[in-house]
Amino acid sequence: AAIMPTVPTIPPRFLEEIRARVSVSSVVGARVRLIRAGREHKACCPFHHEKTPSFYVNDEKAFYHCFGCGAHGDVIRFLMDHDKMPFLEAVAALAAQAGLEVPKASPAEVKRERAQRTLYDALAEAAAFFRGHLRGPPLDYLRARGLSEEAIGAFGLGYAPADGGALVAHLEAQGFARAQVVEAGLARPSTRGGGLYAFFRDRVTFPVTDARGRIVAFGARALSDSGPKYINSPDSPVFDKSRALFALREAKAGARAGHTPLIVEGYMDALACHAGGFRGAVAPMGTALTAEQLGLIWRISDAAPVLALDGDEAGRRAALRAVERALPLLAPGRTLRIALLPAGEDPDSLIRRAGPGALRRALEGAAPLVDFLWQVHVAQRRTDTPESRAAAQKSLMDAIGTIADREVAGHYRAAARERISAAFFPRSGRKRPPGAGILPRPVAPLLVKTQQALLAGVLNHPHIYPQVEEVLGRMAVADAGLDALRCALIAALEADTGIGPDALAANLRVEGHAKVMDDMDSTSVYIRAPFAAPGSDPSVVAPLWLERAAEMEAKQEQRVRAHGSRNTG
Repeated sequence: AAIMPTVPTIPPRFLEEIRARVSVSSVVGARVRLIRAGREHKACCPFHHEKTPSFYVNDEKAFYHCFGCGAHGDVIRFLMDHDKMPFLEAVAALAAQAGLEVPKASPAEVKRERAQRTLYDALAEAAAFFRGHLRGPPLDYLRARGLSEEAIGAFGLGYAPADGGALVAHLEAQGFARAQVVEAGLARPSTRGGGLYAFFRDRVTFPVTDARGRIVAFGARALSDSGPKYINSPDSPVFDKSRALFALREAKAGARAGHTPLIVEGYMDALACHAGGFRGAVAPMGTALTAEQLGLIWRISDAAPVLALDGDEAGRRAALRAVERALPLLAPGRTLRIALLPAGEDPDSLIRRAGPGALRRALEGAAPLVDFLWQVHVAQRRTDTPESRAAAQKSLMDAIGTIADREVAGHYRAAARERISAAFFPRSGRKRPPGAGILPRPVAPLLVKTQQALLAGVLNHPHIYPQVEEVLGRMAVADAGLDALRCALIAALEADTGIGPDALAANLRVEGHAKVMDDMDSTSVYIRAPFAAPGSDPSVVAPLWLERAAEMEAKQEQRVRAHGSRNTG
């Protein structure tokens, strides 16, 4: 808000107390007919004539905003602008409503408070300026991305105009010194003269708040092709990007309501998640997840946060970096779960394409950290020789060795030893035939393609599993990677017969089958078995699948008989 000459007579903390005790809706609702709209209220704007409501009141964030005329402010500003009250009179009226007595601040207290609050004031005023300019194409862009008026208002999204001098002129008119504007990261000195130019220009803006809800920075997305797509405010006395998270305040409220913390990659992902009902979502500030950011997330909820990143190779690398950062910080009750989304999808695109249910299914399959470590260090590596198995074991134990908490590390080591024993030293009463595993017979390329097609058919059309369960269970697959995928498919479908193809694929990728799945998701596979492709008619998949499986089994049986005849001939 603008700096007012009368503010020094009242301690700023007292103004915060008024804002906390007197809801905006109670004051506005006494003068304007409000309609409930989710977590907000809406009405026809009292500051300009309109027939369709564009005036929103958000009690959680303690402000009102009109998308039509740009009117914006808190409960004090509303009384000043609507009831034409002087500042002190508005404060006195609200204090009486809250049962408070208006105090007086000493000059030293005022000076100290104003020194601390000046940058926050400048950033809050900039946010109001950006919100007032959000109309036309910038607003249409946000709507096209699936954001409602409620979400746009709740997160205080705005638009920084292309005019590099507009914001600076506005802040100077509100009483802010140029040095303060630069220090807040809102402008930079021009290299062509002595003036300033705005840091954000022709961009949609996303306010970033601290844990107390104060705006400390902005993220911004370009609406043109010039310059980087996303930029953040530079670090300042009130902002350190390694210690900030977008939507942290909203995620804290979501966690109090029972929502699981969810870590996503970008602003639009976080906004899409909140709009889709995932109210625990936060996003780092364009950097790899830091230890400080993990600490912020762990503090808002006892539930294990879910790290949901893009399902491509970059997303998997980002997940691994986040896990490596988290391991030394693990403690009893403090961990992460990992959900890798389908390839080419992020939370925003997945929700827009397939709805919130698709993301919910992917998150329900999130892997515990111990499972993710096993997949990365063991399951995704070749372990067909003693040396490779030893290398995988060492890699896993080295990762566990970075866990600082001795109790947690001990449990991880016990789980790792149990899995290593089961995977590399299985107990079995079956005797291996002489020479087994020494020189395996090569697998016919055509057979591999057929088996890839059959597995792809189940993966892309899991509804056929009850019809093909018996044949899939007895299928003899010589390729180790394909057979591991077959076993994982069966286990996943036995556990959840109603799982959809997207969630099924996401779970299997997390379990370490990504390379095998990518190899079989190709034209060379589907050209031999069009029924297995994702877009084929669901009603014909099962009969064609069974027909192709029967042909394959018949050829395998012929080869076995031919091989036996040569050995006895």
